[in-house]
Amino acid sequence: MEKIRVLCIGNSHTAGFPLFDPLYGGDSQSSYEYWLNILLSNHFSDISFEIHNEGICGQVSSEVVRRLNFTLSKFSYDLVILWAGANDIAIGYPVNRIWKNLRQGYKYSKKKSRGTMLVTIPPMNWPGINTKILKLNEKIRNNSNSDSYLYADAYTALVLEKEDILNPIFDAGDGVHLSIDGYEHISKEIFNKAVPIIQTILTKR
Repeated sequence: MEKIRVLCIGNSHTAGFPLFDPLYGGDSQSSYEYWLNILLSNHFSDISFEIHNEGICGQVSSEVVRRLNFTLSKFSYDLVILWAGANDIAIGYPVNRIWKNLRQGYKYSKKKSRGTMLVTIPPMNWPGINTKILKLNEKIRNNSNSDSYLYADAYTALVLEKEDILNPIFDAGDGVHLSIDGYEHISKEIFNKAVPIIQTILTKR
């Protein structure tokens, strides 16, 4: 059976906080990787998926990208899903600085893997912070065609329409992190963008 290796790297949204952490365990359903594995395995019934959760809570984009570069220098992956930048925004780092880090990450990923996906930053229920989130997300969206990567739009998938806040259904309770329903929901958005990447990878083998 053919195998597809997927690297999911980022901060607490990738880890599955607050109910799961790849380092300490917990409820694995509180991670998008759990649901993504189910969706991919059902869709590609003749493919084995090895999905690595490399989320570390609290990391900023530069730290995530350093880990990404190190990991890809040592190990081979078919698909890389990079989801970072939320902590940078919460700290107050400039959008251009965050984007520079993300761009460095996906450019290296494109050299080392067969497919790369970025994920936009979800809404947060902190006054004024979503303005910066939207600016960063705009850069992720607008550069996808010219730089040849796909993105999953977590903001649109998780926002409460017309309110610009995290939908209460998907809120773990702090206005930032996701409930199990939230992780399951965003896994569908990531899955929809992953399918064409994986199909392309399989046709080129």
